[in-house]
Amino acid sequence: MGNITKFGIERLEARDVQLTFDCPNCGTARINISSNNGSGIEDVQCPKCHVNIILDSLNLTVINERMPER
Repeated sequence: MGNITKFGIERLEARDVQLTFDCPNCGTARINISSNNGSGIEDVQCPKCHVNIILDSLNLTVINERMPER
């Protein structure tokens, strides 16, 4: 198996993270959460049903399966 690296939300806040999904409450609005403003990942409000959506956890796992050069 290759090298496995996990990136948590704290480390990803400094990157240009963008997450798009359907509103979990009404299912009809597209929700965009991003951290491209440099201040971290902030909560958003659904434009249709007006619920607040907070991203409280995020982990990305990166697996590098390249063979080491000899």
